[in-house]
Amino acid sequence: MKVMFEGRYSAAAWAGVNESASARMAATAQLAESVGGTMEAMYWCPGDESDFVLIVSGIDAQGVMAIKKVVGASGALLSSRARVLLDADEFDAAQPGSYSAPNG
Repeated sequence: MKVMFEGRYSAAAWAGVNESASARMAATAQLAESVGGTMEAMYWCPGDESDFVLIVSGIDAQGVMAIKKVVGASGALLSSRARVLLDADEFDAAQPGSYSAPNG
């Protein structure tokens, strides 16, 4: 599974990023690896509703929750979200079941 994380830094976290974005990337890559994933990319988004975007591959829902728990407890983020990313093959493989809407 591939997941995109987005978040807004606290003032203290911004101070760390301003000191060394490369060090923040290295620490983030280690975090992804600690839950069995691989950091594919990390970008900063100045002026947007998110301060950064992170793409991690090879993790499951428990890995997503583990990342959100450790980062959330650190106080480094004011807000965050995670989104599952699908490529065309994964999207096409997702077939609806036999569900019918009630009264439909």
